[in-house]
Amino acid sequence: MGTWGTGISSNDIYEDINYEFFELYNQGMKVSAITEKLIKENKELIDSHEDQNNFWITIAKSQWECKSLDPKVLNRIKDIVESGKDIELWKELDSSQSDLTKRKKVLDGFLKKISTEKKTARKRKVKKSRNAIFEKGDCLVFKLRDGDYCGVFVLESEKETEFGLNLIAVTDIKQSEKPTEKDFENAKLLFRLEQQINKEFKPKEQISWHYAQHFKKSETEFPNINESLGGPFNVVFDKQGNLFVSVNSDSNVKKVDFATGKVTVIAGTGEVGFSGDGGQASDAKLANPTGLVLDGNGNIYISDSGNERIRKVNLDTGNSITLVGQKSETEVPNINESLGGPFNVVFDKQGNKVSWPNMLAKYNVKQ
Repeated sequence: MGTWGTGISSNDIYEDINYEFFELYNQGMKVSAITEKLIKENKELIDSHEDQNNFWITIAKSQWECKSLDPKVLNRIKDIVESGKDIELWKELDSSQSDLTKRKKVLDGFLKKISTEKKTARKRKVKKSRNAIFEKGDCLVFKLRDGDYCGVFVLESEKETEFGLNLIAVTDIKQSEKPTEKDFENAKLLFRLEQQINKEFKPKEQISWHYAQHFKKSETEFPNINESLGGPFNVVFDKQGNLFVSVNSDSNVKKVDFATGKVTVIAGTGEVGFSGDGGQASDAKLANPTGLVLDGNGNIYISDSGNERIRKVNLDTGNSITLVGQKSETEVPNINESLGGPFNVVFDKQGNKVSWPNMLAKYNVKQ
């Protein structure tokens, strides 16, 4: 039971189930069908002594938001709250008396809230579907500033998805003449040496996912943002085109808005240390942050290398928690195991596997 607070939403189960519930809801599925699907797919959670309460609380909250709270689900919540089952569980998990008192207050308030029908149902959000710009098997040619040409392969191409991603592999092509189909047939995957935690350098293949909206068919002039970033270590873009930079030397993470030219600190005070779990990330102390990754749900994950942990920041609320690692100020969460000094953080793309080099269905050289 990954829990970082006494609130209804302060646990992993709520985040996962609530997200999936409203993904389906926004696709137009009926609440009853969504509930049936989630119950069927999460038997393990429902059968778990530690997890079943949070599962049913999440279902009840989600149904209530849609003005479709099932009376049977409401009765389950009444039983959980009024019988004291959830509080007993927290006692078994050695929660403090302070947390037990807070949890009981939260549960009583939650039951009171959902016992009154919501005035209006939550509106369904229609997500814009995107297609990837390039097709699987395309070979793309780029001219470098020094006049040479380089080439990349397109390994995957998403259709009608939220982001329209292309999986791009960089080749070792670098030559003065424009690459031909034969050059791509003979090309090898480009590797880059990356420094590891133990200071050793190891080769890393240059394969990554790219958003459709970040590809430009013509050169784009970006504003000259004349502001020092300290010692930038890593960068990622969100889907709006904002740049996030981990500044190792300043122990913070900054956001660069190219539309306005504004640079803001989203995490870290600039002072090396550890603090701030459960509060605003801009008031938290980091220690030499390195890797960054976005999850597409409004969260950014930071390799807080000096503190031996992965920190998660909700970009909408600014709230910060420890996701993985020791030294937590709160009872987060967590995976309480030392990570050493985490250098980078990535998510895999479930269900997709890259096989090199026999992945090209066609050769379509584009410039």
